Amino acid sequence: MTSAAAHGLATYAGDRILDAWFPNPVLGAAAVPVAGLGDRDPDALRGTQQRPVTDTIDLDEPPADTPDVYLRLHLLSKTRVAPHAVNLDGIFGVLPNNAWTDRGPLDPAEVETARARAGAPLRVT
Repeated sequence: MTSAAAHGLATYAGDRILDAWFPNPVLGAAAVPVAGLGDRDPDALRGTQQRPVTDTIDLDEPPADTPDVYLRLHLLSKTRVAPHAVNLDGIFGVLPNNAWTDRGPLDPAEVETARARAGAPLRVT
């Protein structure tokens, strides 16, 4: 079994996790502490909140949830694992549908409400 772990921040829309950011993912079962990963103030514009998340995963098993997928992607992008060395089976069935904006992810159902709240252009990519 190959495991990985990390502390990070997850973006929530209600109780649904939209994404997760893991600044220092590591191989093994012990996540490295990262300073400054406390709760953030709610983002009223997007209707989201960022909260700390810690994840330990088995890289040989398919991704189980949203933080698991993002941890795998961070490991790949930081070259901590080689391509094809991580099980990504079913990744698109696990990832939520998000609207990606210049201010971060939001629930797709909230795009027009967020644009109205912004009072300025909200770029959706």
